[in-house]
Amino acid sequence: MAYNVNPLAYKGVVKANWLDDDRFWYRDADETGWSFVVAEPAKGTRGAMFDAGKLAAALHDASGGAIKDDARHLMLSDLVLSDRDSVITFTDEGGSYRCEVAESATSCKRLNADSEGGAGRRHGEKPPPLTLSPDKKLGAFIRDWNLWSGTRHPELRRS
Repeated sequence: MAYNVNPLAYKGVVKANWLDDDRFWYRDADETGWSFVVAEPAKGTRGAMFDAGKLAAALHDASGGAIKDDARHLMLSDLVLSDRDSVITFTDEGGSYRCEVAESATSCKRLNADSEGGAGRRHGEKPPPLTLSPDKKLGAFIRDWNLWSGTRHPELRRS
C-alpha cells in the first residue's frame, strides 16, 4: 500500500537525468516536498539546480496565477537545462515555459504553439529537446506521450 510506504521510503531513489557534461540532475523528495538537484560525480558535489522560491514566484506571474507560488511542490516535467544552466525549459501543469534563472532574478515566459519548444509542434518548428545516448550516436525524445528514438533528429545530423 503505497500511501503507507511512501512517507517512510522517500530517500535513496534517484532517477538520474544525464547532462552532456557528465553531470546529472534528479528530483529529491522529503517530507516537505521536493527539490531539484544537480550532481557532479567527478567532483563529488551536488547542489540546487535553481532557486525554487524565485522560480515558483516567476512561474506564478508568467501563468497569470494558474501555478501556485509553492517552491516545494513544483510539478516540472520534460526539464532541459541550457546556456550554462542559466535557462530552463520545461512543462508545468500542461503549459510549456522557458525560464532564465540568475542569482539576482528569475524570469519566465509561457511558450505558445508558435514558440520554440512549445506544445503542439508543427512541421518546420524546432524539434523537442533531445536526450543523447552516451556515445552521442542515438537520441530520444518524448512527443505526444510517445517515446521517439533514432538518428534522424536535426541535432544528430550536425556532427
